[in-house]
Amino acid sequence: MAFILCSSTTTTTTTIFFCDSFSPTTKLRTNPSHLNDYHSASILAATAITTAGTPKPLDVVITRVETEQDWIAFADLRYDEWILNSDKLQPLDPLSTPSTTPSRQAFRLATREIYMEERPRSILILAKQGEGQYSLGQKVLGGAEMSPYEVEAGLRTSSSSSSSSIPVFLAGYVTDVVTDRCYRKQGIARRMMTTLEDLARAHGMTHLVLNVKHDNEPARRLYQQQLGYHDVPSAELLQSLNISQLENEAGTSGQLLLEKKIDKT
Repeated sequence: MAFILCSSTTTTTTTIFFCDSFSPTTKLRTNPSHLNDYHSASILAATAITTAGTPKPLDVVITRVETEQDWIAFADLRYDEWILNSDKLQPLDPLSTPSTTPSRQAFRLATREIYMEERPRSILILAKQGEGQYSLGQKVLGGAEMSPYEVEAGLRTSSSSSSSSIPVFLAGYVTDVVTDRCYRKQGIARRMMTTLEDLARAHGMTHLVLNVKHDNEPARRLYQQQLGYHDVPSAELLQSLNISQLENEAGTSGQLLLEKKIDKT
């Protein structure tokens, strides 16, 4: 069972929010040796945050998913945010978990298999808390993906649009931008998005596109107001992509499509 603590920095008293897969009545175990390194780091990172005065900004490092530990951390972040936690911070009672809910280990294996066999060209990144703030290594704060597959599925192939089509290697689809709920509103998602832009530019891409729910106001503020994404597709995109096919591949029908043209510099 995993424990993650979120410390409030608005007062001099630490407020503990139960943000993971345990009941609010569960007592915190003082010995986290039963947890894996990822969740042990969560505990130590959270409890190390000072609540007296202005908190120090997080030292965030963005890296590609490459090592075995990266794969585990990437899968665990998604598992915790997508499966164990609801949008209302409602704890999951292990005794009432549906039989269809995968185990953490099964989710790790499935995640690795999907990206190694079905989506090998996807670029996966992690936002990690910098070393030196606690002793168990780097706590993973967020993750994101930039994929060519959704764009590839939506590329028009008719001769009438071939002259202006965006080649698949010049357009990336941003998906699954996830931040640990205990570390949101600290600029982590923005850091990941700007890193993806840099990576897209380095790979010769000229456009990034993504989908977002119409009522997801925090995400829309980030993408549109802070990062410069537009909700009116450019003529180039409309000539190059069949939006319905792209959204069918992404499973995002009915969501808002956003686009950003990447500067070369």
